[in-house]
This record gives sequence, C-alpha cells and structure tokens, in this order.
Amino acid sequence: MKWTWLLLIMAVVSLSACVDEQTSIVGKAAESIPPLATTAPAPSASPDDGRQIDTSVRAVGSSQGGRLTVQPVSQAFQADLGAPSCYGLDTDIRWSGDYEAVWTAAAGDTKRIFTFPSDFEIIQPVTAPIQMTKLPVGKTELFVFQPRYTDCHALETYLFGVSEGNAFPIAFEMDADRTLDHLGLFPHTRLQVNGQEILWTGGYGAGQDTVDVYHFQYIAEEHIMKLMKTDKVRPSEVKVEQR
Repeated sequence: MKWTWLLLIMAVVSLSACVDEQTSIVGKAAESIPPLATTAPAPSASPDDGRQIDTSVRAVGSSQGGRLTVQPVSQAFQADLGAPSCYGLDTDIRWSGDYEAVWTAAAGDTKRIFTFPSDFEIIQPVTAPIQMTKLPVGKTELFVFQPRYTDCHALETYLFGVSEGNAFPIAFEMDADRTLDHLGLFPHTRLQVNGQEILWTGGYGAGQDTVDVYHFQYIAEEHIMKLMKTDKVRPSEVKVEQR
C-alpha cells in the first residue's frame, strides 16, 4: 500500500509539470502575435500639381452705386502659367474654377448677376485684382472685364452695366437669331464710345484677310448691345496699344 501511494504522488507531480510547460509555451506563442489594428491606414497623399486653393476676388469695378466683383463661387485654384504662349509668359499666373459676378450695392445688399462657364480661366501677370475699365454710355456705367490680358487673335470680353444702383450683364445681339454673352476683342485695342454707339474691333483667325469692326447701339431698356452694321478692315490697319 505504501508503494502504491508513492507511485500515485509521483504521477500527479509529473502531470502538473507537463501542464505548466504547455501553459508556458502557449503564453509565449500568444505574446508573439501582433495586436489587431484599431485604426485604418492613412490614405496616400495625392500628387502635388503646384496649384494652390484660392478664394480671392479676381476683378473689381467701382461705382457710386456700389461695387462689382468677379470671385469664385466657392473656391478656385491658382498656379503659374508654366510655359509661354499666346495667353502670356511662363511667369504669369493662372486661376481656374467656377466664378461669378457679384454686385454689392452701397446699401449693402449683395446679389449674383452672372455665372461664368464651368472651370473658367483667368490669366494675369500679377496677383492684384483686375480693375475693370469703366465707360459712360448714356446714363449707364459700362464695365469691361477681360479675364486674360493678351491673346494672339481675340481677347474674351464681358460687359456689365450699372444704372440707378442696379448692376446687370450686357449681351451682344448679333442678329435676330444669335445673342452672345461675351465677344472677342482685337488684342490691345479699346472700345470707342460715341453717345449710345460702341465701336468694337473683333478678333481674327488664321487665313482671314480682314477684321470685323462692329457698330453696336446700346439699348438701355433691354441691356443689350445691338449690332447695327459691320465694317471690314485689314489687320494692319487696326490701331493697337502697346502693353
């Protein structure tokens, strides 16, 4: 009986040692397993294309009745032009985005009067806002907005009017079936105003022997420039102004 109890005690001790050894092995294995990630990996950054977010006013027209501005609808982008072309020098600045023309009356009321095409482009040699040229046409103050300062063939040109404290876009009625919201102007030329008549030298393209000189009559009640007649002149006869 004595030997039986001795053998039983030795068996229990041996079994306990095996259990302790297995527990140690499992514990070390568990320590080697990396913990589960608690956060998602950060997304990779998009490549830098050199553009900067811009929310600045890009053009201003000042009137006694208020102020006309061209500004982003929300935000736009600014970058160097990067390469010389008909649109400017490589050091010029290019803005692009969704823009609008906004009228702020002297009393403080603000309203959108025009929305430019999607992804509108402005190119200028300096970061200061464009000061729109102001011309009196009858009782209307006419503001000339050109998003680019130079071009090989024609400068994209928009007209806005201010009268009796109110601002509005001015359309170009070329004929009964065609009305435009902007028109090309021969680079480095000015509008000539004679009362209600506007003399406008149009742009030209490759292969053209002549340039159109438009005679517009401003119709104040309809806020339109109505084309009355068109002359033809040679490009060499157009009087241009140096920058």
